[in-house]
Amino acid sequence: MRNTPNLNEHANDTPKIQPPSSRPLVVVLDAMGVIYKSGDDVGELLIPFAREKGCSLSDADITKIYTECSLGRFTSAEFWNRLGIPAHKGDLDREYLQRHSLSPGLLPFLASMQKNGVSVGCISNDISEWSLQLRRSFKLEHYFFNWTISGDVRTRKPDTGIYEHFLRSTEIPAQRCVFIDDRKKNLDAARGLSFQTLYFSTDCSETGSHDVVANFNELQRRIDALIRVPKINQ
Repeated sequence: MRNTPNLNEHANDTPKIQPPSSRPLVVVLDAMGVIYKSGDDVGELLIPFAREKGCSLSDADITKIYTECSLGRFTSAEFWNRLGIPAHKGDLDREYLQRHSLSPGLLPFLASMQKNGVSVGCISNDISEWSLQLRRSFKLEHYFFNWTISGDVRTRKPDTGIYEHFLRSTEIPAQRCVFIDDRKKNLDAARGLSFQTLYFSTDCSETGSHDVVANFNELQRRIDALIRVPKINQ
């Protein structure tokens, strides 16, 4: 029998900060590659960590098990078990998550958004327990009014379901949301639901229909310009 996490387990973990309906713009950040520095956390951080702990599964198998766990199908403890890493090796979640770091410029950006009354949310593919531990360890919760995490809602970007869940739970029109991600397929899906989009990348060669911001200084300038516009499509 699978040990399936309770979808409502973390429902009260995040402060209930609701954006006033008069605010014309909401910023929605991706986590990996935007909030956190590593854009390919599975390849850059998780697989090397699993190898150090003695996992002999292929990269593809590790990625598959991670994807299933990030859809809320089992807990992080079961994730390590399926990788063949014994629980007695310590607090594996904590040890692994220490490899993450914040993207340069994130905290000043969040402080500026808070000062200017711009609400910030997150839509991320991640394991529920990991997302919660990361945002708490980096003390990010008070900057965000919403965290929509694939492990909690059981759907992953670029599936439209995760964006629709964000819109339903926040009751904010997509046209008022600026979604920032480092993967174009995720931006394409959001654009299809009428989100405004920005591509967070230093690569300007193939951006498709998405404007590019290379760092949080550029993102702040773009958001500042948007909130100075007298009227935003409601």
